[in-house]
Amino acid sequence: MRIERSYIAVASATAAEGLISFLVPPYLDSVHFPVGIIGVLVASGALAALASRVPAGLLYRGRRARALLVGSMLIGAVAALLLPHAREPLAFAALRLLGGFCYGVATTVNLARFIDAIPTGRDRSNAMGYYSAALAMGFMIGNGLGGFSGELLGYPWAFTLAAGNYLIGAIVAATLPPPRAGATRPRAAGVSGGGRWARLRVLNEPGVLRVTLAAFLLAFMQSISGAFMPLYGLSVGLALSEVGIIRTVTALINVVTRSLGGFVTRRLGRTPVMHVGLTLQAVGLVLIASTDAFWALFAAMFWVATWRAIVLVANTIALTEDIDEARVSRGVASGLFNASSDLGQVIAPALGGAVASLFGLGTMFRVLPPLVLALYFGAMLFTARREVAART
Repeated sequence: MRIERSYIAVASATAAEGLISFLVPPYLDSVHFPVGIIGVLVASGALAALASRVPAGLLYRGRRARALLVGSMLIGAVAALLLPHAREPLAFAALRLLGGFCYGVATTVNLARFIDAIPTGRDRSNAMGYYSAALAMGFMIGNGLGGFSGELLGYPWAFTLAAGNYLIGAIVAATLPPPRAGATRPRAAGVSGGGRWARLRVLNEPGVLRVTLAAFLLAFMQSISGAFMPLYGLSVGLALSEVGIIRTVTALINVVTRSLGGFVTRRLGRTPVMHVGLTLQAVGLVLIASTDAFWALFAAMFWVATWRAIVLVANTIALTEDIDEARVSRGVASGLFNASSDLGQVIAPALGGAVASLFGLGTMFRVLPPLVLALYFGAMLFTARREVAART
């Protein structure tokens, strides 16, 4: 159970954040916030998580992991409880900033601790696939609770359920043992010298820039549907519970597909899986704008979720295999990886909200995914050439 409890801890945190992320757009719409402001407020939680990633990674040590996890989840629970009582944009943003920061600390520390705790000789591809599946399981629970609790119980009770998920995570985190002795390897002198923030020079280490750029663009693509699919569904006449069903089922697809993602990636190779998978995900997002009924939107999101899950597992495996832990600490690697994902989640809702307010949600779905796909292939070409030049 040295690593299995980490699955429960991360699933609890993502269930809480998934529930909150699902509820925030329709809740803000119900109190008559304009779509542009909704996009900014959705991005505020991810912005705070982004700000937490590198400091949490730098603070990470095996002996501190439990205290950081328990403290961040308890504070996140309090912030979730207070959300439905914030009716002004600044008050709501402050609570989302606090909650997002705590979520960022919890998930960064848990990922670093999990990688350090993987037993020697265990298949890391499978372990990371299961970890990614636990993330998706949490979001599935959060999305399911969000759709039905928001409609049947009201928003205050729904946000209370998010706080309860954080509380479960804190209880489980309190039982986690420290990682195995010697799991954290020494850093190279060039990485550790010059003060804490000088460690960001690890972006020059082999694999780091490629993995972090991919994480940023994958998260951007994911956030397009995560932030705006509920609003699009409601705009074409779906009930909140129907949107919740779509989010829950697609999250279940994420769980199943991510569990198999390690096997698929080993058989086909990470690079082909990521290139083809992201392309097919972009196609599905563009097709969302052509749907106007439950089953059509369900089919488009099913397709998107399947390819998203496979691609995310492939890039998470790259985090463990392509970055040398003797040169880059697990805490810093985890912090940079998660920070890149959060940056995508910050920019996507804000940019998507701006495009949607000017041209409509349908146009946003047609324009942004192809743009992100082009940026992804450009970034992969750039980093590949850069790494070849560094070796020669």
